[in-house]
Amino acid sequence: MNKIKAILTLVLATIAISFAQPRGFDNDKPEFMREKMKEMLNLTEAQQQKLDKMYFKNQEERIDFRAKMEKYRLEMHEMMMSDNFDINKMKELSKKMNDLRSVQQEKRLDHFSEVYNILDENQRKIWKDHFNGSKNNRSMGMGRKGSKGNGRGMGNCQGYGPRF
Repeated sequence: MNKIKAILTLVLATIAISFAQPRGFDNDKPEFMREKMKEMLNLTEAQQQKLDKMYFKNQEERIDFRAKMEKYRLEMHEMMMSDNFDINKMKELSKKMNDLRSVQQEKRLDHFSEVYNILDENQRKIWKDHFNGSKNNRSMGMGRKGSKGNGRGMGNCQGYGPRF
């Protein structure tokens, strides 16, 4: 009987501790950041529609990019593990990966420019202040040293610029 009480107490304590653990915050999610920026910029309906369309196009391109990169990485790994290691093929594959990264960077800059051109002057100022880590928001630098951003270079993006 005492064993059952001890086991039951241990199980209940484990459950209580697991519920007491802090959960992830919604503000870490890209969707939260996207909505927060829309709110900060006070976008018109037309601007929101344009940015949403750009966002989904951007996401599709990012999926394609990641898939191509994964295939190149797999191919490179396969070459490294094979008995017929060919350094020239490895260099060629490395060049393909670098070219793809270069295209990715150009698309990121194009997206950034497209978003910028949709905004009016006041929104541009708010947007630049936000992503340059102004005194009101030090956590979202554009790759600045010491910023608390995610270090990807353009705000919270993982793709081609800020998510809208």
